[in-house]
Amino acid sequence: MNKKLAAQYGVADYPYDHMREPGAVIGTVEGTSYESFVRRNFPEADIRVYEDIPSMVEAVVGEEVFAAVYDDLTFVQAIMKNYEVSLYTTIYTVEDLRDYICVAVADGSEDLLECINAYLMVNCYSYVLDDLIRDFPECF
Repeated sequence: MNKKLAAQYGVADYPYDHMREPGAVIGTVEGTSYESFVRRNFPEADIRVYEDIPSMVEAVVGEEVFAAVYDDLTFVQAIMKNYEVSLYTTIYTVEDLRDYICVAVADGSEDLLECINAYLMVNCYSYVLDDLIRDFPECF
């Protein structure tokens, strides 16, 4: 969420209350599951849909929207690529929601699917964002 707008609207910690108000301006990326989530959970909001992530992040920084809805990993990456973003924004993570990362394989690739499933089961990966940053710093 945009820090200046949050202060202006009196939002200290929990932005969802403000986001549920009629006319609250929320951004997201077109054609994603997050767009569906925003439309379903904030039906009275003024929803702004952007073509890509950088445009959405810029809309928050530029006070075009109060908040944007996407995964926390995306926002952390945006901040790590441009620390100035953190001067204007605050990341709020909804702890009780999970965003599963999936692997898709081509039809007829049962052997590959079995290998991937076996690998994931043996390694029991259950990463949270801090783990990903620590274990894969080159991605950030």
